[in-house]
Amino acid sequence: MLAINRVVNGDFSSGYELGLELLSLGEHTGNAILEVEAHYAMGVAQHWRGKFREAKSHFNKVLCQYDPAQSATHIQRYGQDPAVVCRIRLASVLLALGDVAEAQALGAQSLEAGIACGHPFSLAYVRNWLVWLNNLQGKIIETRQEAEASIAYSSKYEFPFWYTWSKLLFGWALTQEGEQAKGILLMQEGLDSAYSASSLAGLPYFWCLMAHVSADSGAFREAFQLLEKAWTQIDQTGERWLEAEMYRIKGEIILKKSPGDQSTARAAFAQAAVIAREQGAVYFEQKALACLERMG
Repeated sequence: MLAINRVVNGDFSSGYELGLELLSLGEHTGNAILEVEAHYAMGVAQHWRGKFREAKSHFNKVLCQYDPAQSATHIQRYGQDPAVVCRIRLASVLLALGDVAEAQALGAQSLEAGIACGHPFSLAYVRNWLVWLNNLQGKIIETRQEAEASIAYSSKYEFPFWYTWSKLLFGWALTQEGEQAKGILLMQEGLDSAYSASSLAGLPYFWCLMAHVSADSGAFREAFQLLEKAWTQIDQTGERWLEAEMYRIKGEIILKKSPGDQSTARAAFAQAAVIAREQGAVYFEQKALACLERMG
């Protein structure tokens, strides 16, 4: 689908507009399949842009309007089962909105639905986003385990896109478990692969993770260069779904480099809280406020 191709390449605005056109066409012709795919495309675009409430609405419409009898048609025409993939995307949205338990439950349901569907690409999609779901909660062991499963599955069926993302997050998990050199290498390889393939969605957050890992090893100059790169990308594409987390990470890096620079770090944490509040991202707001609270 052209709308999703635009989104993957970081053109979220065009992806949303194309989804809107598809929805209009579906409503005009009474084509329920087009309407479902349109809401999926619009939900994904708004998710990346940090418009979580709108994304939730679109994903819920997919799940309400989806006809299981049309699964094969969706897969044949659009390459995936929309109900399967929307469940896991909705889980990520619910996490941001602060519905952690519901997000966890929906993540598990997504995996069950993906396995039951029997469509490799749809299941690979779910497995990859389960890695994200655990990473965003700071669950190191679970991130590594889900990443290993995702990498193995994506490798088996030759899905380089999902393989690359899972490889990045697997590398992050390794760095948190003390395997710094190996983890950084995997992350760098993943970043290089994603960038060379023009898969721009997700890169700002990955660069921030890499910045945090670099700071942990004392490479502060590289860390701040990566942060700058991430914000340049955000300004170009409008990918703001993890902007609050990125400011929080920036604050942690500042404190690590200069423990006495309390005011600059505090400003970064405060900005993270403000952005999260504006987005309705309760979960990310709480994380930023916890950092402020720890500073006293």
